[in-house]
Amino acid sequence: MGTERRRARTGIPELSGELRRLRGESGLTLAALARRTSYSKSSWERYLNAKALPPEQAVIAFARATGASPHALLALRGLAERSEEEPDTGEDEAPQDVRDGEQPASADDVGGAPADASPDEAPPPADVPERDHVARTAPPPAATGVTGPMARLRRRPRAVLIAAVAGVAALSFTAGLLLGRLPGGSEATGTSGTVDAVGAIGASEEGSPQLPGCTDFECRAQDPQRLGCHIGVWTAALTVVEGAHVELRYSPACRAAWSRVTEAEVGDVARVEGEDGVAQERAIRYDGDTYSPMVEAPFPGAVRACALLLDGREVCTDRGGNSPLPVEPEDESVRDG
Repeated sequence: MGTERRRARTGIPELSGELRRLRGESGLTLAALARRTSYSKSSWERYLNAKALPPEQAVIAFARATGASPHALLALRGLAERSEEEPDTGEDEAPQDVRDGEQPASADDVGGAPADASPDEAPPPADVPERDHVARTAPPPAATGVTGPMARLRRRPRAVLIAAVAGVAALSFTAGLLLGRLPGGSEATGTSGTVDAVGAIGASEEGSPQLPGCTDFECRAQDPQRLGCHIGVWTAALTVVEGAHVELRYSPACRAAWSRVTEAEVGDVARVEGEDGVAQERAIRYDGDTYSPMVEAPFPGAVRACALLLDGREVCTDRGGNSPLPVEPEDESVRDG
């Protein structure tokens, strides 16, 4: 009960409520979110239902997938993180995980039609990005004024809002340093295109598609999310060990690949191995999911994905195949691409 009271007292419900609202407006299913980001369906179920605070990169990826501005969501996340660090006063507040008639995100939400849909209507295929949206009725007319989590954010004390803005500015500066693309600076990777304040590939105001931020060797050691290589990605190889899924993720546009490990343990490592001994890896720090930086991959068969487990075992996929693996079945014995 203490954990639930603390989550209700912190800003996690406000952030999760805004995430649920944006997801509802976009029509994305949990499976679609998992495909468009590098976080699993089970992770998104926890984030959307205020069971865990999503990491900053997950918030940025969510904003990119739903077409929302990441800055307001990052400010909400900053408030939630700071309020979690405050000492618990012991006040017994009622949990606010689901408010204002919102429905919690279900782990079984894989993109089916609404309950009132005709039984003859088949749900859209889950493996076609353009059909990742669930059928839904037109949204009600917009109410005057600002309501919901954003209204509560505006009612926060001025000092807290200033701190939130400062936090976003610091994140923007750090992202610029990491990518070597601060305003007026030189391009560290020599690639075309621009990167915005949170490290995403710049898109026009009309949302027109942009070229990937790197190709081939330029992608080595880079984050696929930040350089747009996750767009059009597919799973080229897969293995499952004791419930943990190890996927080789391949981007034809970037000609690069990376390892994604889900449903594993904190401390396990996602590792991708390319040609000539080139490899990149990243350890799981929370939630049981992570993905590695990229290595160049002229074709899927040039790379493989591995997981380094805490017990010392190394589990690897076969070399990548030339076509995407099928989407996951309902029992999740195979992860979708």
